[in-house]
Amino acid sequence: MSTPLCIIQARSDSVRLPNKMALTLEGKTLLGRAWEHASHIFGQANVIIATHVGDDAILSILPKAARHFMAFTPAEDVLGRFWQCVDAHNAFDRLIVRWTPDDWRKNDWRIRQAVRGSLSAAVAESVEVFRGAQLDRMLWETAWHQREHIG
Repeated sequence: MSTPLCIIQARSDSVRLPNKMALTLEGKTLLGRAWEHASHIFGQANVIIATHVGDDAILSILPKAARHFMAFTPAEDVLGRFWQCVDAHNAFDRLIVRWTPDDWRKNDWRIRQAVRGSLSAAVAESVEVFRGAQLDRMLWETAWHQREHIG
C-alpha cells in the first residue's frame, strides 16, 4: 500500500476564530505544529498544505519546507479545494488523510490505526481517512453551498 497523501486545510478567514493558523504556542504557529506532526507520521513528501487563491496571510506563515497547493475555489469550498489538491497530485488511487490543524491532541498510534482501516479512530483524532475515489464522488454529489465540511 502506498503512503497516504495527507492534506492540511489552512485558511486565515476562519469564521469562529479568524487567523487561528497564525496563533503561536511555544514559538510555533498552529499551522507549523500541524505540518510537523503530520510530516512525522507520513513524511514531508506526503503532506500538503491546501489553501485558496488570495489567502496571503497563510502564505506568510507556511513552514519553509512545506509543500503547498493553492486551489481556485471560494474559501468556504473545502471539499472543492481537497478535490483540486488530489487531482493536481494524481492521487485518486491513494488514501487521503484530511488533517485539521486546530486539534493538538492527535495521537500517532490512533492515526496510524485509522489509516489501516478503523475510521472511528479517525474521527476521534480529528483526521478523516478516505480514498481519492470517494472524494470524487462526494464532490459531485454535494451541493457547493454544503462543501465547507467534509465527512
